[in-house]
Amino acid sequence: MPDHDLPPPALPWVLITGGTAGLLGLYLLAVRTVSGQRLDNAVLWRLEADTALAERLLPLLTLAGPVVMIVLCALVCLAGLRRGWRTALGAGAGAVVCLVTPQVLKLALPRPQLADPWPLPNSLPSGHAAAVAALVCALLVVVPRSARGAVLILGSAAVGVMGLLLITLGHHRLSDIAASACVGMIGWGTGLLVQASGHGETVTASAAS
Repeated sequence: MPDHDLPPPALPWVLITGGTAGLLGLYLLAVRTVSGQRLDNAVLWRLEADTALAERLLPLLTLAGPVVMIVLCALVCLAGLRRGWRTALGAGAGAVVCLVTPQVLKLALPRPQLADPWPLPNSLPSGHAAAVAALVCALLVVVPRSARGAVLILGSAAVGVMGLLLITLGHHRLSDIAASACVGMIGWGTGLLVQASGHGETVTASAAS
């Protein structure tokens, strides 16, 4: 891969640190406080669709669900092989982080009943929104630097639309969607780290020869 296509060395760590801090902050503020749960529930109840509209919107959730996103991520990783195996591996690593992290956190993090009307399991982060973020992360690793801005803007919009759909259907709260965006940051940073791994050794070996 050309040097000019590699990210700045600090960018992966900025993304991973920022995403982790955002994820922790959202959990502590939105899930572990009374005011956070009240705000989350108020937004959910305000935006939640009626039954008739929800039935019409539900098929969209399947069309852009995790299974479809996993297939698209695999295709992006295969396309990444044209730019080198580390690029393909980085795209896959970023996607896996986005796909696995929500499932682990939803099981590991408890949701205390502070302002909820009844005991509820933790739903932070959203797996569906994180699956869309997984595809965005894979693309951000694979595409040339000149296209990353457009992919980032369109991808962020796609995650936002999926998030709005999930809230409208009553499946997730606003904090769940924001947490998925943080997971996306961590996934992107991880993908960039894997992509850039070994590049310094390659450059050194080439110079020595």
